[in-house]
Amino acid sequence: MFVRTATTYDLSAMAGLHVAHLPIGFFPRLGTGFVARWQAAFLDSPHAIGLVAIKRSDDASAETVVGFLVGTTDRRAFRRELLRRHRGALIRHGLFALVARPQLLATFLRCRATTYAARLWRGRSGTPTAQPHEREEPTGELTAVAVDPGTRGTGVGRRLIEIYLDRCTSLGIPWVELVTSTEPDSAVRFYEHTGWTWIYRSQTRDGVPVAHFGRCLATTDRA
Repeated sequence: MFVRTATTYDLSAMAGLHVAHLPIGFFPRLGTGFVARWQAAFLDSPHAIGLVAIKRSDDASAETVVGFLVGTTDRRAFRRELLRRHRGALIRHGLFALVARPQLLATFLRCRATTYAARLWRGRSGTPTAQPHEREEPTGELTAVAVDPGTRGTGVGRRLIEIYLDRCTSLGIPWVELVTSTEPDSAVRFYEHTGWTWIYRSQTRDGVPVAHFGRCLATTDRA
């Protein structure tokens, strides 16, 4: 197995892993088509990183994506770019997904439509919604990482994160954050024991308890 930069050809497999193994939040409930379009924005941005872990067949004739990671190297810059360049496509894909899922559409209209509309309106000016605990300096965000269950325990997830952090470091990013579910607590224990610092606890809009972690990077001189 090895890790490489993700390409558009990997998006279907990446989205499948995301929906199957990272069900927290609203995006995975919209299905693999929407998630793949959202992940594509990471692959197309100078402010983001996409990685995949690949397993080759014995004769190296075929590759299988067994893990992926998407994250930003500058969270604010990526949000601005997402709203400016990808807003229309994401809205279209989201609407198609909602129409095909009437129950989810009803939930969206009842609980999320106003909030999302406000974000998109602010995005028209290229100004993303202000986030709590936002730092002034460029901040990376490990947005999503997932590994196929049959590959867990082999160090693939750890390697994906290491490569992401190395790239952030080489770009001079001083601080990286992530959010993970606290139930079960295996992910929390993993991050606690691999150099991440617990920042605070919160809940998603669906009431799922999550933990916010941060990590200080020993940045290099970009000059």
